[in-house]
Amino acid sequence: MSRVSTPFVFAAATLLIGAAAAVATAGPSPDPNRCEISAEKHGAGVSIIGLYFAAKALDGEYTFRVRGSGRSGSTEISQGGDFSVDPRQPAEVGRVVMGGAGATYDATLVLRVAGKTWRCERRIGAT
Repeated sequence: MSRVSTPFVFAAATLLIGAAAAVATAGPSPDPNRCEISAEKHGAGVSIIGLYFAAKALDGEYTFRVRGSGRSGSTEISQGGDFSVDPRQPAEVGRVVMGGAGATYDATLVLRVAGKTWRCERRIGAT
């Protein structure tokens, strides 16, 4: 019966672990299409903007929902519809202007484009 030396087993195990780590960290290349929710503060208010970035011209549909609460109460705004995106600039697919210092807003953007769905969420304001 043949014996395998300990240094050989250690070297083989190290190679296998290294190869597995390289595959796990490499992963697929990131999709150039993505969504984003940005916030622009102005005075006591804030504009909350839904954006979609694409590598090529595409059409799709979106739903943009903003829920908020603050000293003056609570609100919920929903927008949606069709949109087109040009790869040279992001498509602004929704915008709400909210007021009230100290308020917190939860924004959700859902896009359906070319058979895929993207979802972005962001909390804006006091935490």
